[in-house]
Amino acid sequence: MSITDETITPQEGATLLGINIRTMRKWIREGRIEALKVSGNRWRISRSAMEASMLDSTPQKKSASNLSMKRYIHGFEVPENFDLITTYKELSQYTKAFSKQDINFLLLVGSPGSGKSRQMKADLAGTSHTWIDNHATNLGLYCSVYEADASPVVLDDINHFFKSKLACSLMKALTQTEKVRSLSWESTAKALEERNVPRQFETSSPICLIANLWSGSDADMAAIQDRALPVAFYPSAKTIHDRVLELGWCDKDVCKFIGQHLAKIPQPSMREYYQAMTYRNIGMNWREKLLKLWERR
Repeated sequence: MSITDETITPQEGATLLGINIRTMRKWIREGRIEALKVSGNRWRISRSAMEASMLDSTPQKKSASNLSMKRYIHGFEVPENFDLITTYKELSQYTKAFSKQDINFLLLVGSPGSGKSRQMKADLAGTSHTWIDNHATNLGLYCSVYEADASPVVLDDINHFFKSKLACSLMKALTQTEKVRSLSWESTAKALEERNVPRQFETSSPICLIANLWSGSDADMAAIQDRALPVAFYPSAKTIHDRVLELGWCDKDVCKFIGQHLAKIPQPSMREYYQAMTYRNIGMNWREKLLKLWERR
Protein backbone atom coordinates (compact mmCIF):
# COMPACT_ATOMS: atom_id res chain seq x y z
CA MET A 1 0.00 0.00 0.00
CA SER A 2 1.25 3.51 -0.80
CA ILE A 3 0.09 6.98 0.11
CA THR A 4 -0.93 7.47 -3.52
CA ASP A 5 -3.67 4.82 -3.21
CA GLU A 6 -7.26 5.98 -2.81
CA THR A 7 -7.54 6.00 0.98
CA ILE A 8 -10.21 6.25 3.65
CA THR A 9 -10.03 6.87 7.40
CA PRO A 10 -10.43 4.06 9.98
CA GLN A 11 -13.81 5.55 10.94
CA GLU A 12 -14.98 5.40 7.32
CA GLY A 13 -13.73 1.83 7.07
CA ALA A 14 -15.55 0.88 10.27
CA THR A 15 -18.76 2.34 8.87
CA LEU A 16 -18.36 0.35 5.67
CA LEU A 17 -17.82 -2.89 7.58
CA GLY A 18 -20.59 -2.21 10.08
CA ILE A 19 -18.24 -2.37 13.09
CA ASN A 20 -17.33 0.17 15.76
CA ILE A 21 -14.15 2.22 15.59
CA ARG A 22 -12.52 0.36 18.50
CA THR A 23 -12.82 -2.94 16.62
CA MET A 24 -11.36 -1.32 13.51
CA ARG A 25 -8.38 0.01 15.46
CA LYS A 26 -7.87 -3.44 17.00
CA TRP A 27 -7.87 -5.05 13.54
CA ILE A 28 -5.32 -2.49 12.33
CA ARG A 29 -3.04 -3.27 15.30
CA GLU A 30 -3.43 -7.02 14.66
CA GLY A 31 -2.67 -6.59 10.96
CA ARG A 32 -6.08 -7.84 9.82
CA ILE A 33 -6.54 -4.55 7.96
CA GLU A 34 -3.58 -3.14 6.08
CA ALA A 35 -3.11 0.52 7.02
CA LEU A 36 -0.51 3.24 6.63
CA LYS A 37 0.41 5.83 9.26
CA VAL A 38 0.54 9.36 7.84
CA SER A 39 1.30 12.79 9.29
CA GLY A 40 -0.15 13.66 12.67
CA ASN A 41 0.00 10.03 13.85
CA ARG A 42 -3.10 9.24 11.77
CA TRP A 43 -3.95 6.03 9.95
CA ARG A 44 -5.24 5.63 6.41
CA ILE A 45 -6.60 2.49 4.72
CA SER A 46 -6.55 1.91 0.99
CA ARG A 47 -9.90 1.14 -0.60
CA SER A 48 -8.36 -1.91 -2.32
CA ALA A 49 -7.13 -3.20 1.06
CA MET A 50 -10.61 -2.69 2.47
CA GLU A 51 -12.20 -4.70 -0.35
CA ALA A 52 -9.67 -7.49 0.23
CA SER A 53 -10.68 -7.57 3.90
CA MET A 54 -14.36 -8.29 3.24
CA LEU A 55 -14.08 -11.88 4.44
CA ASP A 56 -16.90 -14.39 4.07
CA SER A 57 -16.62 -15.15 7.78
CA THR A 58 -17.54 -11.62 8.87
CA PRO A 59 -21.27 -11.05 9.39
CA GLN A 60 -20.82 -7.40 8.39
CA LYS A 61 -19.61 -8.35 4.88
CA LYS A 62 -20.45 -5.91 2.09
CA SER A 63 -19.69 -6.26 -1.61
CA ALA A 64 -17.00 -4.27 -3.39
CA SER A 65 -19.68 -2.76 -5.61
CA ASN A 66 -21.33 -1.29 -2.50
CA LEU A 67 -18.03 0.29 -1.52
CA SER A 68 -17.66 2.01 -4.87
CA MET A 69 -21.21 3.37 -4.76
CA LYS A 70 -20.89 5.10 -1.40
CA ARG A 71 -18.95 8.23 -0.49
CA TYR A 72 -17.57 8.80 3.01
CA ILE A 73 -15.89 11.84 4.49
CA HIS A 74 -14.77 12.52 8.07
CA GLY A 75 -16.65 9.42 9.23
CA PHE A 76 -19.96 10.39 7.61
CA GLU A 77 -21.70 8.83 4.63
CA VAL A 78 -22.42 11.44 1.96
CA PRO A 79 -25.90 11.11 0.42
CA GLU A 80 -25.88 10.25 -3.27
CA ASN A 81 -26.39 12.97 -5.90
CA PHE A 82 -25.66 15.84 -3.50
CA ASP A 83 -23.15 18.61 -4.15
CA LEU A 84 -20.48 17.87 -1.53
CA ILE A 85 -18.99 21.01 0.03
CA THR A 86 -16.49 21.21 2.89
CA THR A 87 -15.89 24.93 3.56
CA TYR A 88 -17.95 27.68 5.18
CA LYS A 89 -17.30 29.90 2.18
CA GLU A 90 -19.04 27.37 -0.06
CA LEU A 91 -21.87 26.98 2.45
CA SER A 92 -22.42 30.72 2.64
CA GLN A 93 -22.70 30.92 -1.14
CA TYR A 94 -25.76 28.71 -0.92
CA THR A 95 -27.29 30.27 2.21
CA LYS A 96 -26.86 33.81 0.88
CA ALA A 97 -28.41 32.82 -2.45
CA PHE A 98 -31.37 31.36 -0.58
CA SER A 99 -31.76 34.49 1.54
CA LYS A 100 -31.92 36.53 -1.68
CA GLN A 101 -34.56 34.10 -2.99
CA ASP A 102 -32.31 33.04 -5.88
CA ILE A 103 -32.90 29.40 -4.84
CA ASN A 104 -36.51 28.29 -4.65
CA PHE A 105 -35.87 24.97 -2.88
CA LEU A 106 -32.60 24.23 -1.06
CA LEU A 107 -32.05 20.87 0.61
CA LEU A 108 -29.15 21.23 3.05
CA VAL A 109 -27.82 18.07 4.68
CA GLY A 110 -24.70 17.79 6.81
CA SER A 111 -22.92 16.52 9.88
CA PRO A 112 -24.47 17.34 13.26
CA GLY A 113 -22.84 20.30 14.98
CA SER A 114 -21.24 21.65 11.80
CA GLY A 115 -22.97 25.03 12.10
CA LYS A 116 -25.12 24.78 8.97
CA SER A 117 -28.21 26.15 10.73
CA ARG A 118 -26.12 28.88 12.38
CA GLN A 119 -24.83 29.96 8.96
CA MET A 120 -28.33 30.03 7.48
CA LYS A 121 -29.61 32.16 10.37
CA ALA A 122 -26.69 34.57 9.99
CA ASP A 123 -27.35 35.07 6.28
CA LEU A 124 -31.11 35.45 6.81
CA ALA A 125 -30.62 38.05 9.55
CA GLY A 126 -32.33 41.32 8.70
CA THR A 127 -34.65 39.71 6.14
CA SER A 128 -38.26 38.64 6.57
CA HIS A 129 -38.34 34.86 6.97
CA THR A 130 -39.96 32.05 8.93
CA TRP A 131 -37.93 29.51 10.91
CA ILE A 132 -39.63 26.23 11.86
CA ASP A 133 -37.80 23.73 14.06
CA ASN A 134 -38.55 20.19 15.18
CA HIS A 135 -40.70 21.39 18.08
CA ALA A 136 -43.43 22.51 15.69
CA THR A 137 -46.59 20.43 15.42
CA ASN A 138 -48.03 19.48 12.05
CA LEU A 139 -50.70 22.12 12.44
CA GLY A 140 -48.10 24.63 13.58
CA LEU A 141 -46.09 23.88 10.43
CA TYR A 142 -49.16 24.45 8.24
CA CYS A 143 -50.07 27.73 9.96
CA SER A 144 -46.49 29.04 9.92
CA VAL A 145 -46.15 28.55 6.18
CA TYR A 146 -49.38 30.46 5.63
CA GLU A 147 -48.23 33.30 7.88
CA ALA A 148 -44.88 33.48 6.07
CA ASP A 149 -46.72 35.28 3.26
CA ALA A 150 -44.29 34.41 0.43
CA SER A 151 -41.13 35.11 2.47
CA PRO A 152 -38.44 32.37 2.79
CA VAL A 153 -39.31 29.40 5.02
CA VAL A 154 -36.69 27.20 6.71
CA LEU A 155 -37.57 23.82 8.23
CA ASP A 156 -34.72 22.89 10.56
CA ASP A 157 -33.93 19.36 11.78
CA ILE A 158 -36.57 17.85 9.51
CA ASN A 159 -35.82 14.20 10.31
CA HIS A 160 -38.41 14.66 13.03
CA PHE A 161 -41.12 15.46 10.46
CA PHE A 162 -40.51 12.29 8.43
CA LYS A 163 -41.89 10.28 11.33
CA SER A 164 -45.35 11.65 10.57
CA LYS A 165 -47.30 10.81 7.39
CA LEU A 166 -49.16 14.09 7.63
CA ALA A 167 -45.96 16.09 7.97
CA CYS A 168 -44.49 14.22 4.97
CA SER A 169 -47.57 15.10 2.92
CA LEU A 170 -47.24 18.76 3.90
CA MET A 171 -43.53 18.81 2.98
CA LYS A 172 -44.23 17.16 -0.37
CA ALA A 173 -46.89 19.74 -1.16
CA LEU A 174 -44.60 22.52 0.02
CA THR A 175 -41.69 21.38 -2.17
CA GLN A 176 -43.48 20.89 -5.48
CA THR A 177 -41.52 22.28 -8.43
CA GLU A 178 -44.17 24.87 -9.32
CA LYS A 179 -43.52 28.44 -8.20
CA VAL A 180 -46.94 28.55 -6.55
CA ARG A 181 -47.88 25.51 -4.46
CA SER A 182 -51.14 24.59 -2.81
CA LEU A 183 -51.43 23.35 0.80
CA SER A 184 -54.56 22.13 2.56
CA TRP A 185 -55.69 20.99 6.01
CA GLU A 186 -58.35 18.33 5.71
CA SER A 187 -60.02 18.63 9.12
CA THR A 188 -61.39 21.53 11.12
CA ALA A 189 -59.26 22.88 13.93
CA LYS A 190 -59.86 25.61 16.46
CA ALA A 191 -56.28 26.80 16.04
CA LEU A 192 -56.99 27.65 12.40
CA GLU A 193 -59.82 29.93 13.44
CA GLU A 194 -57.75 31.50 16.21
CA ARG A 195 -54.88 32.26 13.82
CA ASN A 196 -57.21 33.15 10.96
CA VAL A 197 -55.68 30.51 8.70
CA PRO A 198 -57.79 29.02 5.88
CA ARG A 199 -58.06 25.26 5.33
CA GLN A 200 -56.51 25.70 1.89
CA PHE A 201 -54.08 28.30 0.57
CA GLU A 202 -51.34 28.90 -1.99
CA THR A 203 -47.75 29.84 -1.22
CA SER A 204 -44.76 30.99 -3.26
CA SER A 205 -42.29 30.98 -0.34
CA PRO A 206 -38.78 29.72 -1.13
CA ILE A 207 -38.14 26.61 0.97
CA CYS A 208 -35.02 25.30 2.72
CA LEU A 209 -34.98 21.93 4.47
CA ILE A 210 -32.08 21.25 6.86
CA ALA A 211 -31.27 17.71 8.03
CA ASN A 212 -28.49 15.76 9.74
CA LEU A 213 -29.38 12.46 8.05
CA TRP A 214 -30.66 11.69 4.58
CA SER A 215 -31.48 8.45 2.81
CA GLY A 216 -32.22 8.33 -0.90
CA SER A 217 -33.61 4.83 -0.40
CA ASP A 218 -36.50 6.28 1.64
CA ALA A 219 -39.38 6.89 -0.78
CA ASP A 220 -40.51 10.13 0.85
CA MET A 221 -36.98 11.53 1.03
CA ALA A 222 -36.22 10.51 -2.56
CA ALA A 223 -39.35 12.24 -3.84
CA ILE A 224 -38.41 15.47 -2.06
CA GLN A 225 -34.74 15.32 -3.06
CA ASP A 226 -35.70 15.00 -6.73
CA ARG A 227 -37.21 18.50 -6.63
CA ALA A 228 -34.42 20.22 -4.69
CA LEU A 229 -31.02 21.76 -5.12
CA PRO A 230 -29.32 19.20 -2.82
CA VAL A 231 -26.19 20.24 -0.90
CA ALA A 232 -24.17 18.12 1.56
CA PHE A 233 -21.93 20.00 4.01
CA TYR A 234 -19.18 18.01 5.75
CA PRO A 235 -16.33 20.20 7.07
CA SER A 236 -13.16 18.73 8.54
CA ALA A 237 -12.21 19.02 12.21
CA LYS A 238 -9.65 21.67 11.24
CA THR A 239 -12.25 23.67 9.31
CA ILE A 240 -14.68 23.55 12.23
CA HIS A 241 -11.90 24.50 14.66
CA ASP A 242 -10.93 27.52 12.58
CA ARG A 243 -14.59 28.52 12.43
CA VAL A 244 -14.97 28.32 16.22
CA LEU A 245 -11.87 30.49 16.62
CA GLU A 246 -13.29 32.98 14.12
CA LEU A 247 -16.63 33.19 15.94
CA GLY A 248 -14.83 33.71 19.26
CA TRP A 249 -17.39 32.14 21.61
CA CYS A 250 -15.29 29.26 22.93
CA ASP A 251 -13.06 29.24 26.03
CA LYS A 252 -9.40 29.78 25.12
CA ASP A 253 -8.10 26.71 27.00
CA VAL A 254 -10.76 24.46 25.46
CA CYS A 255 -9.94 25.71 21.96
CA LYS A 256 -6.24 25.16 22.53
CA PHE A 257 -6.70 21.60 23.80
CA ILE A 258 -9.06 20.56 21.00
CA GLY A 259 -6.77 22.22 18.45
CA GLN A 260 -3.90 20.04 19.68
CA HIS A 261 -5.96 16.86 19.26
CA LEU A 262 -7.80 17.40 15.97
CA ALA A 263 -6.38 14.17 14.53
CA LYS A 264 -8.17 12.20 17.26
CA ILE A 265 -11.64 13.52 16.40
CA PRO A 266 -13.38 10.84 14.27
CA GLN A 267 -16.54 12.84 13.53
CA PRO A 268 -15.90 16.59 13.92
CA SER A 269 -18.56 18.78 15.54
CA MET A 270 -18.87 22.11 17.33
CA ARG A 271 -20.64 20.23 20.10
CA GLU A 272 -17.31 19.03 21.51
CA TYR A 273 -16.53 22.65 22.39
CA TYR A 274 -19.87 23.17 24.15
CA GLN A 275 -19.52 19.87 26.00
CA ALA A 276 -15.99 20.68 27.15
CA MET A 277 -17.05 24.06 28.51
CA THR A 278 -20.01 22.44 30.30
CA TYR A 279 -17.74 19.80 31.88
CA ARG A 280 -15.35 22.55 32.95
CA ASN A 281 -18.12 24.71 34.45
CA ILE A 282 -19.34 21.87 36.67
CA GLY A 283 -15.85 21.00 37.85
CA MET A 284 -15.20 17.81 35.87
CA ASN A 285 -11.99 16.76 34.13
CA TRP A 286 -13.08 18.02 30.72
CA ARG A 287 -9.85 17.00 28.98
CA GLU A 288 -10.27 13.38 30.06
CA LYS A 289 -13.95 13.47 29.11
CA LEU A 290 -13.15 14.63 25.58
CA LEU A 291 -10.43 12.02 25.07
CA LYS A 292 -12.81 9.25 26.16
CA LEU A 293 -15.56 10.62 23.93
CA TRP A 294 -13.31 10.54 20.87
CA GLU A 295 -12.09 7.03 21.70
CA ARG A 296 -15.65 5.67 21.92
CA ARG A 297 -16.69 6.94 18.52
